[in-house]
Amino acid sequence: MLRPLTLVFASLLPAAIASPFFVLPAPLKAQTPAGICAGNRTPPPWAHNRFADIKLSDAQRAAVRANELRFAAHQRMYIEPATEPYHFVLSVRITGEGDRPPTPQVDLTRFTAHLISSEGRDYGSHVRISAKAPQPVQAPNPCDTIVPFRAGLTIETRGLPPDLYSLSARAPIASFKLRDGTEITGANASVDGWHLYVPRPPRPAPALRIGQQFLVLPEASSLYYDEEGREILRSQIAMHPATLALMTPQRWTFSVEGFSRRIAIEPRSDWTQISGLPPLVSDANVTSLNERYDGKRVWGRGGLAALCAPGAAGAELSFGAPATESFIVKRVFRVYKSSYEFGIGPQVGAWSGGRQSSFVDESPVVIWLDVPKNTKFVSSGGYSPGAGTPSGSGDGACAAYFTMFSDAWDMDRAYTFSASPYAQSEVAAGMTREQVARILGYPAVYGPVEKIMASKAWRYDNLPPFSYWVYFDDNGRVTKFGTDGRLP
Repeated sequence: MLRPLTLVFASLLPAAIASPFFVLPAPLKAQTPAGICAGNRTPPPWAHNRFADIKLSDAQRAAVRANELRFAAHQRMYIEPATEPYHFVLSVRITGEGDRPPTPQVDLTRFTAHLISSEGRDYGSHVRISAKAPQPVQAPNPCDTIVPFRAGLTIETRGLPPDLYSLSARAPIASFKLRDGTEITGANASVDGWHLYVPRPPRPAPALRIGQQFLVLPEASSLYYDEEGREILRSQIAMHPATLALMTPQRWTFSVEGFSRRIAIEPRSDWTQISGLPPLVSDANVTSLNERYDGKRVWGRGGLAALCAPGAAGAELSFGAPATESFIVKRVFRVYKSSYEFGIGPQVGAWSGGRQSSFVDESPVVIWLDVPKNTKFVSSGGYSPGAGTPSGSGDGACAAYFTMFSDAWDMDRAYTFSASPYAQSEVAAGMTREQVARILGYPAVYGPVEKIMASKAWRYDNLPPFSYWVYFDDNGRVTKFGTDGRLP
């Protein structure tokens, strides 16, 4: 899955229409296209994660020449999801150009971490560091000139209540000398404000066993074949549960709900990373969501957004629909060990770029949608030639429509069971909080809706480092709104 459309179109649509595109998760398992770095050392947008520059004091900065300081500013600590659940790759990368000064060494023996819950409690004791780096979900970024340091970071989720956590980590860097002989001491590699949502732990946890269920969730290159080697069309099985029915040294076979033929694949070393077949998790939240949403028509606060999985191999299409349109929820699933990056609420006034509210979820919920044929799409976009439009036909037609949320709190904030009673499509002075929520969606704040509805200032993600704000008076009416800055 790929990110939504590019920034250039943002000015063409009002915020109320543009906003639905930004509730879509950004996948962390996208592969970096070959040749993207030819003549361009800038990492692709999906290769980035939360980072913080190596810290230097004012005195140290004054001692470093301009080109060397520029180099130091390009030494960053990254956190990337690994193929094991809640295991991450911690790395310090050098992405600068030009001469390469001595590579600093990170002191793991003095590593410290804080894992702060939304209520401010520190669960840092649940964070483990090791010299061994696990295998990352995402292919290494070829735009990095050097990766001088890699380590493993593990978050032990047992005993963690379901919540959105903020991770801060720090490790001292051993003293090193610059080319002019200046010695740099006391520097730290750090990462601040990296966010992770931890849902309720699955019971029982998924395992490679007969009867384990998976979801047919086509990815860009996913192909499905039966036991005779015949290809199975995506449109026949997309979004259907598949149950592991037989395991032999030569082949694994899966029975697909509502389909007579079985999927057959070669055995895999990592059964949780089968392309287009993520394991399913059963939990109380998923059961509750299906009871409340199954077969129901929903409207979106701020509009609707979804993904279209094309019937033929190729990248998904992302698209949105205005707040006047509605979808039908067919079924809710939770997938296991599928790392996705989400943002809280819509990204108002911008089409792309980083999200200040971004967070990673290792086990998101997937919503299978029924999109009426007469739906008026705002726009759609994809990266696969001939993939068609959401309402297309032929090989590029949608095999299924779906979207993703972090958990019940996220889905319940995005959807409502009734059409908006308000005729306005843009925010205006004098509006109530409920009107703003219908037009833009709820702001980029994690917490109970009751608390959000009492706040006098609502902040939405805009193009970083800026935000979009809506302010209310004591009577709950809009007094002013807009961005707090813009690019030159």
